[in-house]
Amino acid sequence: MDFSYGLCFALHTTLLNGHTYLINTQKELEFSGHDINIYKPDIIIGYPQMITSLIDSKMIRGKALRGIKAIFSCGNIMTGLDYHRIRAFFNNYGLSPRIIRLYGITETCSVAMFIPDEELRASVLGIPMPGVDIKIVNPDLDAEVTHGQTGVVAIHT
Repeated sequence: MDFSYGLCFALHTTLLNGHTYLINTQKELEFSGHDINIYKPDIIIGYPQMITSLIDSKMIRGKALRGIKAIFSCGNIMTGLDYHRIRAFFNNYGLSPRIIRLYGITETCSVAMFIPDEELRASVLGIPMPGVDIKIVNPDLDAEVTHGQTGVVAIHT
């Protein structure tokens, strides 16, 4: 449906590692507190506005959130303000799931880059994940370009 970045993130790996994840393919960009209570995911994957709608919901309580180990924000830039709102929400319940902000210029970048926790500005690109090399190259010359030049993103893992 409306969830290409989730497929790109290779959710089968999540399942193979024994996790239960909750994704939302609805166009409303909203998680249902009811879904959290019923399915009890340990990983939540969604757009930043889906995650903030979850914490703004009056339908969920901290008890339903205790199993959440990680939140993957993909598909759009999560601002530092939203990051700290989400962190404060979980801190109020004595919880500290990892908040991983994956975002790049395409869905492909979301599996190659991340935005560090301490990054407060809205970043279009993060930094390469371990084991990933990224360059900007001129495809006609098959060479890396210098700073400020136009090129294409080349990713090697």
